[in-house]
Amino acid sequence: MRPLPLLVEVLRTPARMAALDGPGWELLLRQARAAGMGATLCLLAEEHGMADALPPLAWRRLCWDRTAGNAMRARCASNSARCGERWPVPACP
Repeated sequence: MRPLPLLVEVLRTPARMAALDGPGWELLLRQARAAGMGATLCLLAEEHGMADALPPLAWRRLCWDRTAGNAMRARCASNSARCGERWPVPACP
């Protein structure tokens, strides 16, 4: 049986983030970026009280993903309200 990707392991067991070393963080951040899940990891770390246990650079990266996601959703909502029925805008993820 193949081992699960690190991102899946962390999503299943968020406490796993606190035990990652440098290369582990590099792998996790690459996988999260490819899957568009950096904001999710940020929220998981906050919900489980692990923000202070994470390396500062990794924490900043995850927070940036969350901030960028919030900005995209706000822009999407603004465009949808402005365009109305004339030009339907696809729903935001």
